[in-house]
Amino acid sequence: MIFFIQIILPDKQYSDSERRPLQPVPAFSAYELSNGLFMDCFDLYVLDQFPLRDQFRTVKATFEKYVFLKKDCNDIYEADGHLSKMIYPLNEKMLQHASERFSYLYENYFNDNLPFKNEIRKIRSQILYKFGVSANSSVIIGKEGWLFYNSSSRGDLDNISDYRKTNSYTREEKENIKNNLIETNNYLNEKDIDFYILVAPNKENVYSNYLENKITRSNRKNSKTEELIEYLSKNSQLNIIYPKEILVKNRKKYNTYYKYDTHWNDYGAYLGTVELMKQIDNNFEVPKVKMSTKVFGGDLINIGSIYNSLENIEPTITNFYDDIKIECKENTEFKECTSNNSVYDKTILVVGDSFRNATVQYLAKLYSKSIFIHKGYYNDDLVGKYNPDIVVYEAVERYSNTLLNSNILIK
Repeated sequence: MIFFIQIILPDKQYSDSERRPLQPVPAFSAYELSNGLFMDCFDLYVLDQFPLRDQFRTVKATFEKYVFLKKDCNDIYEADGHLSKMIYPLNEKMLQHASERFSYLYENYFNDNLPFKNEIRKIRSQILYKFGVSANSSVIIGKEGWLFYNSSSRGDLDNISDYRKTNSYTREEKENIKNNLIETNNYLNEKDIDFYILVAPNKENVYSNYLENKITRSNRKNSKTEELIEYLSKNSQLNIIYPKEILVKNRKKYNTYYKYDTHWNDYGAYLGTVELMKQIDNNFEVPKVKMSTKVFGGDLINIGSIYNSLENIEPTITNFYDDIKIECKENTEFKECTSNNSVYDKTILVVGDSFRNATVQYLAKLYSKSIFIHKGYYNDDLVGKYNPDIVVYEAVERYSNTLLNSNILIK
């Protein structure tokens, strides 16, 4: 009876409840009949086109759930008003697709709209920091929690290769740098201006002891910048100051660089300034100073997404020529200071990067007029405007490549 009803009723093409096409009547052929394929397809056809099939499926599912207390129906599970399907064995392609879709949603929606996004990132990075793992490739966590800058990951010059001693200047580049600096020196000397180059060492090269077993180094004796300075010292009369030795020597007394920052601290800048002054004036008397401390965070906390959870007690100097008063005016990347009772009645112009900032507190007291400007804002009019007695070009080691620029102070 049911068979005849199935023959009379038209076949259904699609099941809305299952969201799939239904098996049509199979085409007959002797080949498919002989290999069993026809009967397999016919069985599927009978099951899919069975009269009142959806109603019987509903009765079966209801009976299994409430009588036999089954947790699923054809691997479909219900929990908290939601239906989920268990797939076994694991479909790796489906899982990969789901992962890609989630990443797409995160990057295009959640990354901008997720509530408490910054708080979540902060907590995550703090937890990782406790285990010595950085949440940001731009920051390396060394021994005892010291933070170091991985500048190459931010499109900056590669200070880690400087530390590894795996990069170097070619002889042609060294010669170009020498010629550029000599030309700048001659240009300034013709105006009765003395020229000095101050190279601030990378933090990684002063505190390499905190990166041991973290980053391997080559067996080369000197870094790229040290090789350059040695070449310039042997082949020119340029005034170059590279205070790495004094910074390493004194780090046992006090930190010379901030623990959580890329820069030298007040004490490190003081040591660098003293080395500079010894070059400028052979009779320079190093003043006696008193050490104090201050609590300081650092730029690497923000770069590493650790935010303001870290602070360290850092050394500072409290009585560097306390009797000398200075007045300063400043704007973006520029500062001009004057003093009526300075050590030297001269004008000094300091052009450089952010490492120059910590030297202001010392040089401004030593000279009656001092001008500090970022190298990106410098122009040759400043020499004519201020008529300095001394020009200092400062560059942190990782920016020593700027010395390749032709006539660095002639624009």
